[in-house]
Amino acid sequence: MALKTLPLGPGLASIEVRSVERALVAESLSGIEQARHRAAHRWEVSIAWPRLRPAEALPIRAFLTRQGRAGMFLVAVPAADPPASGVADMTLAAAAPAGASLVRLTGLTDRGNMAGRYASFAGHAKVYMMTGSPAAGQLSIWPPLRAAVGSGVTMKRSGVLFRVRRASEIQEWRHRSGGLVDIAVELREAL
Repeated sequence: MALKTLPLGPGLASIEVRSVERALVAESLSGIEQARHRAAHRWEVSIAWPRLRPAEALPIRAFLTRQGRAGMFLVAVPAADPPASGVADMTLAAAAPAGASLVRLTGLTDRGNMAGRYASFAGHAKVYMMTGSPAAGQLSIWPPLRAAVGSGVTMKRSGVLFRVRRASEIQEWRHRSGGLVDIAVELREAL
């Protein structure tokens, strides 16, 4: 069954994206720290809508209620990934193994700095961030690939959708005087 996309309504008051990377850190009595990265990363997204009229709030409330805590859905992060001219999907020129943070792309030329833009690979749920400018047909991404990606797979670089779940079993909305409604939601990347 295809995942549905969260309706964003008439606009957002704010959207916040957090990169959550787990690490093990130990500090000795002398203050020296040792740190080790775990191969675990996820995105968290907080969305708040401006005060909405009931007719605007109803579809959003219904969608979030219908999905529940266990339901997965898609969300666009427009403020974090603004449209740019010349940013098109690309194809992998060579397979990339799990753990790789550099991918080879066909037809990749210097198209300016792409650092900070999101990317996703066809057939993969994980969203990545481009962390540099293209060089010699290669592009760096973060976090490293969770799973291998085959040659010829499409890398989406614009309009990337995050596959998410609600972060809490509780979803609330506030009814204000004058009939306006406040809605905010905390989401976690669903892998």
